Amino acid sequence: MLRKISTKTLTDLSLVKEHLKVDYTDEDTLIGGYIDVAHNLVEDYTSIAIGVQTFEEYLTADMTEDFVYLSMNPLVAISEVIEIDEVDGAEIDVTSDVVKITNSLGTRIKTDKKKSYKVTYSAGVDLADIPKQMHQAILLCTSDMFENRIEQVKQKRTSVEYLLNQVSIKRI
Repeated sequence: MLRKISTKTLTDLSLVKEHLKVDYTDEDTLIGGYIDVAHNLVEDYTSIAIGVQTFEEYLTADMTEDFVYLSMNPLVAISEVIEIDEVDGAEIDVTSDVVKITNSLGTRIKTDKKKSYKVTYSAGVDLADIPKQMHQAILLCTSDMFENRIEQVKQKRTSVEYLLNQVSIKRI
């Protein structure tokens, strides 16, 4: 389970309204909600945090692997790693013992097999350095939700996937 402790916004309401060619304020709350959803969709799809943010994530090591991947990238810093005993729920701070490995697949931390962890970390790309594809995907997703709000949108548009596939972190 991943929980954002802090958040950043890449795309503001005025820019989206300009993109949508909307010059009234009646639907600002609705459009703002679409912007939030589009940001989350882009972050989830790419595993890249928009702006440096703080996350708290609960992870369970796979019985066959001795590492777990953090969901959001690129890693800036790990603040705390708590090992959680599955039997009695006791928590042990193992932050100083953490071995982290970062490569093209993202960041993973070395763990003991069959253990659960709570990891608090910061990850993300500065807003000025966000790939243009991510910004365009947010605009396309927001406009798609706005234009098709009556219909149920069943999947991301091909153009959005094309843009995000160029920058997303692929895990095998």
